[in-house]
Amino acid sequence: MKAAAIIAALGIALIVTMGPDPASAQTTVVRECGDHYVVTRYNSDGTVKGVWNKQLSAAGTIYTAGKTWKLVEGNPDRFVSDGGAQLQVVACDATPGSSTRGVQQQGAQGAQATTLVGNTGQTAGLADVDVRFDHAQAFTTGSNSSGYTLTSVELNLRNTGTLATFIVTLHADSSGTPSTTSLGTLTTTTALTSNYGLVQFDAAGTGISLDASTTYWVVVDVSAISADTDIQTTTSDDQDSGAATGWSIANDRIARAPGATDWSTIGTDQSAVHIRIKGSAKTQTPQTPPPVFTSGDDGRRVAPGPWISPRVNRADLSGTTVTVSMDKAVRLDEANYTLAQLADKFTVWVNEVNQTGRQTIESASVSGYRVTLKLGSSAPPGARVWVNYSRGPLLDATTSEKRVVGGFSLSPGPWATPRPNRVYGTATGVVVSMDKPVQLDSDYSDSQIKAAFTVRVNGTAHEPTGVTVSGRDISLTIDDPPADGDKLDVDYTKGPLLDSTGMRILGFAYFGAGR
Repeated sequence: MKAAAIIAALGIALIVTMGPDPASAQTTVVRECGDHYVVTRYNSDGTVKGVWNKQLSAAGTIYTAGKTWKLVEGNPDRFVSDGGAQLQVVACDATPGSSTRGVQQQGAQGAQATTLVGNTGQTAGLADVDVRFDHAQAFTTGSNSSGYTLTSVELNLRNTGTLATFIVTLHADSSGTPSTTSLGTLTTTTALTSNYGLVQFDAAGTGISLDASTTYWVVVDVSAISADTDIQTTTSDDQDSGAATGWSIANDRIARAPGATDWSTIGTDQSAVHIRIKGSAKTQTPQTPPPVFTSGDDGRRVAPGPWISPRVNRADLSGTTVTVSMDKAVRLDEANYTLAQLADKFTVWVNEVNQTGRQTIESASVSGYRVTLKLGSSAPPGARVWVNYSRGPLLDATTSEKRVVGGFSLSPGPWATPRPNRVYGTATGVVVSMDKPVQLDSDYSDSQIKAAFTVRVNGTAHEPTGVTVSGRDISLTIDDPPADGDKLDVDYTKGPLLDSTGMRILGFAYFGAGR
């Protein structure tokens, strides 16, 4: 009989289950783009879940949702986590699904199917267990807390004459027998031969989800019986070596007449079906990723709303008056701040960029695109002015819910441009990770250095009790370190930070998620 006729007689759908779409198999991609990395996280359907840490230094550490990855020593194109999972760095223009994407495969769709349990290597039993009855074989899953995905089942079958018509289905356990509702039909395109051979029956799509430590049944459901179609059994109660931890196959099978509802247990001797279960363990459910950061108008990174980031177009100094011109209209948050408090949020330097150049601000006012600051003393003609603002009292003039991001500065130059990539919590405080190495100006005292930083944990301000700098990382010790999930932000008022060449760094504000 030709293969097509055999398949038709079997009543088995001609379904060829290909592997999952490459784009949908990915969860995280790291792309190398010039002097930085871009981390993109994908949903299971291949759509973008989020992009964060857009400019990552090549210092050797990157961060994704709840996980820290470090470059493999001697292998600069691969990151590895503490648990041994890996992410491979790909080209900046690499697209999901390309052959060079090189990403860690996670979850059921990304994991490679392996044999979870089988007994097909065990001693063969009776050769004449024919398909005149429905047969069911139970198996029990392991303890992986996230469960498993079944992708296929292999049965040891042969046909020596008239072919039985049957389907293979998967069922949950119901008081020691298969439940009446199928969890899915497994299909094949393989024709049976006169000699026993393993026939693979594939689950549809990406597979059938299985719970941990749970019993399931593979059922051979017959609609046209035949004594010429046989299922191989085994005389052994053992499983083949290499089974996944905790998996097992029941020592006996059950059977029933076609169309009947009651199952009967076949004796334990030579009873279990030769079977092999294939699939994969699911990974742990990913933690909720930190907020996806977007760029403000001036390039600073801000958490998703309600924030705006007006750019300072210019600052003009005339006598005792500094006029800060914004590119968007702003107004005072009168419900929570006074004009005196607004004045306290500004810092002005004239000519000198250290503490000696800092000016006393007597008053502040807001009108449309301008913030006017009144200084305590007059500046000489032609003097240069620098301005810094700490987030708080200024709002978007058109939307009361949007607060102006702090940290802007204005300068004729020269100024260094290192910017923070990430803010994250530690057991002692907060670390600001910059995109370039930084250092502290030795002309500043310890108290002046600490006063230049303000750390907020869930909106509560803390002045650091200690500040240390190592390479790109600024470590800020605070009296009440953050917990997982706390919202963090850091304001830096221009002064003690220098780049590696000694150029002074502009002020900044940066928002992040907790530890």
